Amino acid sequence: MLAGTPPSKKGDAWHAELLVDVLWMRLNVLDEKEELNVYERRRSHAWGTPLFLGMALIDIRPRKLESTLDMLFIEWSPQLAAFLTCFNRLVKG
Repeated sequence: MLAGTPPSKKGDAWHAELLVDVLWMRLNVLDEKEELNVYERRRSHAWGTPLFLGMALIDIRPRKLESTLDMLFIEWSPQLAAFLTCFNRLVKG
């Protein structure tokens, strides 16, 4: 969701807010039996999920950026390192 306010006649600067509710990245292949419910993941960490963000509110203004994060999980693994190495090679061409 992106909300913003245009400049007023008084010359106020613009302002925008970005709200992100549940952003996650999963590297492992899901089993057919595994139920994928990202809202349940707020209660516990699932291995193979290198990034999970429960909520973020980002306030954007000229020359100013503020953010509030809730429930940030970061996991490092050899599988993530291999993925990032491969991604880096693709970007560099």
